[in-house]
Amino acid sequence: MILLLWPSGTSRKKEAKRSGRYAKKATELAVIASSMQVLEKNPVRAMDALHLACAQVWQADVFVSADVRQLAAAKKTGLRIHSVG
Repeated sequence: MILLLWPSGTSRKKEAKRSGRYAKKATELAVIASSMQVLEKNPVRAMDALHLACAQVWQADVFVSADVRQLAAAKKTGLRIHSVG
């Protein structure tokens, strides 16, 4: 369970909603959760898992890499891949 705590005060909360900070925080949390899943299921480095998670969360059309392990993990997670190596 993830709990987000925001500063008290209605005006701060309204400003955060207007500025898009809630959406940004939700996207960041989705990327972190996805990268953790990638790390649990694949032998990749943390930064590689973050790249894969970003591609998943933002629904990339194709994942391009020269790293064989990263490409294997991308394919395993359902991403369309292209090798440049």
